[in-house]
Amino acid sequence: WKAHRDVFIFLLGFYLLSDGITTVIYFTSIFLSKTFAMPVSKILLMTVIIQAVGMVTTPSFGWLADKFSEKRILLTTVIIWCGAVSVMAFATSSSAPILMSVLIGMVIGSSQAICRSIYARIVPVEKVAEFFGFNALAGRVATLFGPLIFGIVSSHTGNQRIGLISLLAFFVLGGSIIMVSKFRENSSIPDENFID
Repeated sequence: WKAHRDVFIFLLGFYLLSDGITTVIYFTSIFLSKTFAMPVSKILLMTVIIQAVGMVTTPSFGWLADKFSEKRILLTTVIIWCGAVSVMAFATSSSAPILMSVLIGMVIGSSQAICRSIYARIVPVEKVAEFFGFNALAGRVATLFGPLIFGIVSSHTGNQRIGLISLLAFFVLGGSIIMVSKFRENSSIPDENFID
């Protein structure tokens, strides 16, 4: 931690984002069923929309991250996640599930792919196995908190929309930590915030 502080700060932001993303993915079908009273056939259609959009946008965001700034593109995906969660939490129109599915599809693969790409590059070469072993364990433990908080808030309020609002904290905190974290970007634009 002391020798590689910047890596662990980035990981903290990554875990918070991953927790929010994983929770949204796990609970989307339940949310659509309970809150929008959607039958299984329509839920499957929303799943197809998410995957179809993701197949196009994931490589596109990856290309943008390589071409421009990883941090900025990653933060763009965080904003889109916040938009998707906000639609789920506040929208009531019949078109809301479609909009939500498109927004989730845009970033379902992009955010974590960019985070993993950054992590793979910033870990010390001589400690790659050690750092990835740590990440494998800590990453799984970290994903427990999102579902736990969503479940507690939804249960106590009796409202899944309020539970979803609580997930915005994971995206806001994770994005904020990554925004202030310092790492050398893999792009043609130098990171002016990087400190040797």
